[in-house]
Amino acid sequence: MSLIALALLLAPLDDPSTHYAWLKTETQFSIQKSYDVPSNYTRVPVKDGSFSAWLRQLPLKPDSAKVLTYAGDSVWYQLQADRVVDIDVGKRDLQQCADVLLRLKAEYHFSRGEIDKLTFHFTSGDKYSYQSWLNGIRPVVRGSTVTWKTVAKSKISHRNFRKWLDVVFTYAGTVSLLQETKKITDITDIKIGDILLDPGFPGHTIMVVDVARNSDGKQKVMFVQGSTPAQSPHIITRGFVFDRSVWYPINKSGTIKTPIWNFESDQLRRFK
Repeated sequence: MSLIALALLLAPLDDPSTHYAWLKTETQFSIQKSYDVPSNYTRVPVKDGSFSAWLRQLPLKPDSAKVLTYAGDSVWYQLQADRVVDIDVGKRDLQQCADVLLRLKAEYHFSRGEIDKLTFHFTSGDKYSYQSWLNGIRPVVRGSTVTWKTVAKSKISHRNFRKWLDVVFTYAGTVSLLQETKKITDITDIKIGDILLDPGFPGHTIMVVDVARNSDGKQKVMFVQGSTPAQSPHIITRGFVFDRSVWYPINKSGTIKTPIWNFESDQLRRFK
């Protein structure tokens, strides 16, 4: 392990410069601070330092922030978004729905210095790791065929990490997410960090970022999503006008309806 990776691993988890490495200044907003749970519900316990705990503390922009595309344009469907996640979109149309989830998973491991876990699949099935990028290995894609070339090596840094991610975003998508995740057959086992995935061209996917439960065992969850074109990741509401709640009830079976996509309960998956 490099000295930089070791420093990231040993840094205090409440240090925003390493816990959420893309932040330049500390934010006063987070999911847990900004959202109360529904009446008679409590947040499910999570392990300190876990991906679930990291997602629950995900930084948010002020309530007035709008969903913007990578080009800085305001999207027309603002009412589907309750709060915008305080994370960059990038300058190209790359960080779309599946990419947002890969970004969050990767940022968590990067913040902990877990460089060996930074490996994702392309839609072609080829795997590409951050370590390979650091070693100077770059993909050359022609149609569905991937070959590799070697350039100069790079050092570990968040800037280089983002460059690697942009390559992943270019060749990954909802279909490749099938290879990163496993199917969860019982949706009542839903956990923070799980995803609902409808793979395809186009497809869509969203991630669970908080879970609350009542004394009867009923659960409600909160989702984050990105979309196309690449735009600000955001917490989604249950409807455009008549239901602005961000808490989705989880039933044993049936359809989970979101403003832009409907998912079935058997489409729940978990990162391996």
